[in-house]
Amino acid sequence: MKVYEVRDLLDATVLTGEEHLDQTVVGAGGADIMEAFLAAATKDAVILTGRTDDDVIRTAKVAGVAAVVF
Repeated sequence: MKVYEVRDLLDATVLTGEEHLDQTVVGAGGADIMEAFLAAATKDAVILTGRTDDDVIRTAKVAGVAAVVF
């Protein structure tokens, strides 16, 4: 699945990174505790979270995820 397909399924708005919409997604995980996500993160996955702080973006960069869904 591609990031643009996730966007379309969720009827989501892309806030930044439109140049990465063709990136392949290999999985997804949901967490509000970023340490828990890091422990189980897979490169090119999608983070699903209710958090909207800087920690989420830092975690996404460290884990190498494909997208963050707020």
